[in-house]
This record gives sequence, C-alpha cells and structure tokens, in this order.
Amino acid sequence: MNGRGSARWVVLLLCGAGLLSVLLRWGRREAVPIGQGDHLWRLSYELDFKAAAAGARLRVAVPDGGLHNRVFREDIRYTGLRAERLHKVASTRELSVTTLRGGQFRLEARFDVHLSPRARFREPASASQLTADQRAAYLRGSRTVPITSAVVRERLQYLQQDAPDKKALLGAIFRYCHEQIVADQQGPIDAKTALEESRAAPLGRALAMVALCRAAKMPARLVTG
Repeated sequence: MNGRGSARWVVLLLCGAGLLSVLLRWGRREAVPIGQGDHLWRLSYELDFKAAAAGARLRVAVPDGGLHNRVFREDIRYTGLRAERLHKVASTRELSVTTLRGGQFRLEARFDVHLSPRARFREPASASQLTADQRAAYLRGSRTVPITSAVVRERLQYLQQDAPDKKALLGAIFRYCHEQIVADQQGPIDAKTALEESRAAPLGRALAMVALCRAAKMPARLVTG
C-alpha cells in the first residue's frame, strides 16, 4: 500500500475513532399545514471532520422524494470537497464527498420536506432487493456492532415487549436511541458502551441503533462516516 492509500485509511480510522463530529438535527419546524394533515419538516446536517490527506471519502444519507413526501428545497454548503450524489439500494440517496486536500472540513446541508398523507408526489417504484451478500453484510456483527452482546440482547428484548411487528420495533429502536441515549460529544463511540452508559457521541448512538436492528434480524448499516 502506498503512502497516499495509507493516508486514506488513517483518515477513515480517525473518523471511526471519533474525530468525526456529526450533529444530525431532526428539527420539526413550526408545523405549517399546507393542507389537511400536511406538514413541512426541515432536516439539517452539520458535519465537522478532519482528513490527513486528499482522497478521504465521507458518505451521508440524505432524503429522497417518495409517494407521500417531496424535497422542495435544499441547500448544501462546503469548501475543499468534491461532492457526488448516489442512489443506493431501496431507493435511498447518498451524498458522497471527497477531500481535495488535508485539513479540517465542514459540510452544512438543509432539506425542506413536504409530507402529505393524501398527495401522490411520485409513483411507487418497485423496491430494490438486497443481494444475498448485501443482506449478510448488513446483518453481520463486528467489534463496533456486537449483536451478541448481553446488553444488546437485553435492550432488544425490552423493546420487543411492546412491538407487535418489525415496523413497530424499528420505531421503538429509533426512539430509544434518540431519547434514552444522551448525546455527549465526549461520550463513547461504540454500541456496547453507549447502551451500557446510556450516553454516547453521535457515532456511538448510530452504532447502537445499527446493533439493535441487526440483532433483531433487520438489515442496517452506518452510512455517515
């Protein structure tokens, strides 16, 4: 591996170690109805990260329009980065940015979304199916996603008590990680410790959710970082 390739791996490892500060803020705007039952939401991203050299890549999941929702305004700001939009499996969308130099970087993005239970903004597309390899990868445990850990199993069993199906369980997992794991920029960055201490850095909270989903046999992956 040459020096440039090594530098890229160093950047990824540093990001994984917590030098990537991700503040994902899902803030409900003053719920402005534009029709009975319709609402406007604003999804804001503030990402700060450090790269050792040019060529480091960061991939961020961003909202895409659907049958009952549409992104009607977006604003993405950054410097020293090259951005590319990607459409991945299951009609999700990602923003892939690559550093053009080493140093400190900041990316800010804002998406205004219109939600409507009645309007049809886009005809439903046939759902993309995960390949066998993709499904296996998104269900696999690892050092940072310990799906067989006692604390992961304990929290999952607790959440399953009031979740009659997978959809309800997914919502329960999200709410638990968002509400019961306190956001702490200096907190743990791994799923196990995040669940044990009920506090974590953004990366730790995200990994805790991935671990709980995979332990419940629901494919999940980390797309920020």
